[in-house]
Amino acid sequence: MANGEIYSAGRGWYSPIAERAVIDSEPVAALGKLLAKRFPLLSQAVWSTAQINPWLEHTLGKETLFVNVPSDTVSDVAAFLRQSGWAVVVNPTKKSGADFVSGEKQVVVRGVRRELGEMTPERMLIELLLENRRLGILDEADRQAASRRWMSERCFDLGLMVKMMKRHGIKMEDIMGRPVKPTISEK
Repeated sequence: MANGEIYSAGRGWYSPIAERAVIDSEPVAALGKLLAKRFPLLSQAVWSTAQINPWLEHTLGKETLFVNVPSDTVSDVAAFLRQSGWAVVVNPTKKSGADFVSGEKQVVVRGVRRELGEMTPERMLIELLLENRRLGILDEADRQAASRRWMSERCFDLGLMVKMMKRHGIKMEDIMGRPVKPTISEK
């Protein structure tokens, strides 16, 4: 706001940051195209932990890919991906996720009951939180720091994000962690 300008950050929200948050689709492009070719009418959201690497302190050596599809299509999508050479894990839970290990051509297929579509940065932060709770993909402090870093450097649609957070029963504190209090007083 040094230049006195503010920018829309969603319905009723404003930000001093002009540059919108975007996701690099390259890490998931091939998988998305493969699914779209086989299932042209399938509503899907494909994302990867590689897409958050720019915001992590230490980049991930092995990415984990996720495919969110309507619940009634999970078995067909999983079978197709297995036939295509992918190692598929279907709807892993916190208990089964304890044994989960990221690997080459490994994909998590998760059935969802909500509207799908293009993966947005806002949705990715929420999905990352939820999947990290289930699978322990990242150290939680690293995930929170990456979320804070990304949100402090880019403009997010906070109206959309708040709506999605309510649906999942999570708070901004869950995504970004608690604010760090300064250790040195300015008094």
